[in-house]
Amino acid sequence: MSEKIKKLYRSRSNRMLFGVCGGLGSFFKLDPNIFRIIFIFLAFMGGSGLFIYLVLVLLIPGEGGKRIEDDGLKEINEFKKRAEEKIQDVVRKIKKK
Repeated sequence: MSEKIKKLYRSRSNRMLFGVCGGLGSFFKLDPNIFRIIFIFLAFMGGSGLFIYLVLVLLIPGEGGKRIEDDGLKEINEFKKRAEEKIQDVVRKIKKK
């Protein structure tokens, strides 16, 4: 009778941005790409997918049990840094042409 209670966490290993889809996939035992496709579809169909995703980033704790604000927004800063690096790579490639 001691059934283990499943908890929803943002994934640290299966993530593209913040691990929301990886966490949902693990919780529901589905491929996280299904959730990624749903969020992208909803984002293009009125923007609600982006809003829902951002709300889930703030509400779902990471695998360590901390919410995003508890981490001092460290993950957002890491995402910003990676995005800036990719933008700089694209700019360099464009300048070469």
